[in-house]
Amino acid sequence: MATKLPESRLGRLGKIVSLSGRVGGSLLARTASKLVGKDGHWAERRTAQQLVATLGQMKGLAQKVGQALSMDVDHIPREVREIISTLQSKSEPMDYSTIARVIEEELGRPPDRIFETFDREPMAAASLGQVHRAIAKDGREVAVKVQYPGAAGAIAADLKNIEILLRAVGAVGGAMGAAGAAIKGRGYFDEVATQLTLETDYLREARSAEDYAAAARQFPELRVPKVHADLSTARVLTMELLHGEPLSAILRDPSKTPNDQRLQISAGLIAGLYGPLLSTGILHADPHPGNFLVLPDGRLGVLDFGSLKRHSALMTEGYREVYRALLQGVEPDYERLLRMVGFEIHAAPHEYCPVFGQFFELMRLPLRTNHFDFGDARVVREFEGVARKNAPVMMKLRPPADSLLFFRAFGGQGQNLRALGAAGDFAAIYGGVFQRAVGPWGNSTAA
Repeated sequence: MATKLPESRLGRLGKIVSLSGRVGGSLLARTASKLVGKDGHWAERRTAQQLVATLGQMKGLAQKVGQALSMDVDHIPREVREIISTLQSKSEPMDYSTIARVIEEELGRPPDRIFETFDREPMAAASLGQVHRAIAKDGREVAVKVQYPGAAGAIAADLKNIEILLRAVGAVGGAMGAAGAAIKGRGYFDEVATQLTLETDYLREARSAEDYAAAARQFPELRVPKVHADLSTARVLTMELLHGEPLSAILRDPSKTPNDQRLQISAGLIAGLYGPLLSTGILHADPHPGNFLVLPDGRLGVLDFGSLKRHSALMTEGYREVYRALLQGVEPDYERLLRMVGFEIHAAPHEYCPVFGQFFELMRLPLRTNHFDFGDARVVREFEGVARKNAPVMMKLRPPADSLLFFRAFGGQGQNLRALGAAGDFAAIYGGVFQRAVGPWGNSTAA
């Protein structure tokens, strides 16, 4: 067990470089094996195990990258995803003495004096902290998330390495006459850097959890644990303990879960993304399966609120307009909408409007039938085909940095729904969530 995350910028960069070499060698071995007619799956497993070992030790931003990889249903083999998915809730934990020291520094006393009981072994160990089961002195069952020593420094080091890489790319781009594009990419980097840095502040996460809970009250599909403010600080977050099955466990073999249950889970995921977003502008932007529990009553328990995005009123109205149009089956005015939310446009409407029209029709597929199968990969392939074919046009449209986390959440949720593979009346599910969020005529129902 470790006692502190490696914070050295050069040290963390060296681990990534070393990992790249090992993974590259494994992939070459896999290719060679297939060329001579042998099974290359051993190399895939080896690659995944190397990723888990290194990223699980590094934690921070590096582990978040691994978590994102484990969600890619359509491009990463299932066996490999199962190995990498351990990064969602289980990685190399910190030893108990380190965790106890952080709690004492933050709350003034060691765990055995603050809690009636405190499990020494973590119930989950993720990218920035690990979670321990405990019972408070008044008998409340709680989950105590303790931030790793060095977590903030590790995030800062990873971001600095990326920033240096971006500068190098910008320098090369300048030599090739593309410096302007590289410079404009800085806004996206700043958005991600700001969000990741904010995730190390557990007091902010506590406020975010309360805000999300308030926004989710009109969506009974969801359950949000209560924050125990008296036992929370900037590096320790104590919340109500929810009992349920992690979504990550279900996704290891979805076929073992009946379709009606998978459909109910899917409804919870849809409500969890679109409900608070369309009603109040609050986005839960970290959709990896380790952040959701399926509760015994069928509701979806939503966990981890470090990556919560509060959108402006204008951006929120833009999202409402898109989903109102999807419900009504009438394409929006793309040019007006893009300019309203802050896209930078370097193409004529006749170039990009037909492309958005194709995406619009694909997004409407679940709404056009009372039996849609999310296990069907054809829709994914069609999306990718439209994107590839029209890449030159789409590159002329720069979305605002403010929308970056939505694309992360939208894509991650799509991967979760694909992995669950439920079939049923998604038109009723989407329609119900959208109309509860924005009302039958598109007006916000939020107070």
